[in-house]
Amino acid sequence: MDDTLPVAVLVWGTAVIAVVIAAGQLAGCGGDSDRDLSGGADECAGEIGFADPRLEAAVRDAVGRPTGPLRSDDVADLSQLAAGLLEISDLSGIECLRGLARLYVEDNNVYSDGLGDLGDAHNPALEISDLSPLSGLTRLTWLIVSGHSISDLSPLAEVTSLTRIDVGDNLIDDLSPLASLTSLTILVANGNTE
Repeated sequence: MDDTLPVAVLVWGTAVIAVVIAAGQLAGCGGDSDRDLSGGADECAGEIGFADPRLEAAVRDAVGRPTGPLRSDDVADLSQLAAGLLEISDLSGIECLRGLARLYVEDNNVYSDGLGDLGDAHNPALEISDLSPLSGLTRLTWLIVSGHSISDLSPLAEVTSLTRIDVGDNLIDDLSPLASLTSLTILVANGNTE
């Protein structure tokens, strides 16, 4: 095997497969990484907001600012956000966390029957389905978004800094948007069904 090509560990179902990922080698994958995505005015300058109050609470907790306006300066040094099991359904606003390197929003839907046992009942309204707010996070290296309703991975195609992704237990049937992620070393995608 050529040592210069990145190898990703892919978990799909119960099989573990080593996959060589070279930019543009999977069908339907192109490279547009030099495209300017800034769009002009900086939406994250000054005060920032989040569509989901639970995401905002997690960010406020992480930066130690429980009240008052949340400004881009307050989140500038935030490199890791652990927000699992918080029933977050919308990532809008997270695009302003430009220093974010690791994001954990796994299993935001709480599956408890009240006795501490995990059950099968879940509420799709409390699941993340849109990853587009992550598309501009150029420092993001780890992403864990398992246990949601995600079906489209194309917003991650521009996040070339990603080295580890867990998108297990979602609705994904196409991994080709990840072909441009030449730094990707671990990909977990088990349990994806429609």
